[in-house]
Amino acid sequence: MNYFKKIIFIFLFLLTFSFLNGAEYLVTNANEVANAMNSAQPGDTLTMVNGEWQSQVIEFYGDGQEGSPILLRAQTPGKVKLTGFSRLKISGTWLVADGLLFTDGYPSTGAVVEFRGGSHAHYCRLTNTAIDGYSPENDNDEFKWVSIYG
Repeated sequence: MNYFKKIIFIFLFLLTFSFLNGAEYLVTNANEVANAMNSAQPGDTLTMVNGEWQSQVIEFYGDGQEGSPILLRAQTPGKVKLTGFSRLKISGTWLVADGLLFTDGYPSTGAVVEFRGGSHAHYCRLTNTAIDGYSPENDNDEFKWVSIYG
């Protein structure tokens, strides 16, 4: 009988653990990020597919929770290359963007990364991300790599 109880305990533990991990969404462009965020819940992960993301305005808007943020991450850190006029806008609470590379371009307006969209960003983070070779050609143009509000 003890063997049966152990099996049930392990099954319930694994079932509970799978619910705590959250859902994972595989996304290939800014529209898919926005669509996934319409249903994303605290603890969910949006994984950006490796490759070049040409002139994408990524709107990472949502609400995670303390200890259970919503994560937007590169499939492989540094292998999601945001080029052209790409930008990242973060707005909401407990959001984390991780592992992105902005290169070979610059945004036509605003900052490369902006912690503000429809509302301010609270308890949001940008980690393990590089902005390299991502500036306008004219040094007199007003330009920001990261703007923080909130």
